[in-house]
Amino acid sequence: MDSRVRASPEQLSTLLEYMENHGDLARPLAGAQGRLSSDRQWSEPTNILNAVGGGVNKTIDKWKKVST
Repeated sequence: MDSRVRASPEQLSTLLEYMENHGDLARPLAGAQGRLSSDRQWSEPTNILNAVGGGVNKTIDKWKKVST
């Protein structure tokens, strides 16, 4: 049995819609500054996704993995 906690369908739909409207999330810049910029950009969708009722709470890094 899979012990990983999965995002709800509502969260996945919200993530898809957010990424369609903010394509720059999928193309972070290289280097340390790119990582910092990427984390700042991901803080907003992370807060939105974690606020979806009936879903799971994940860190920025975990939501990035869901999006790939």
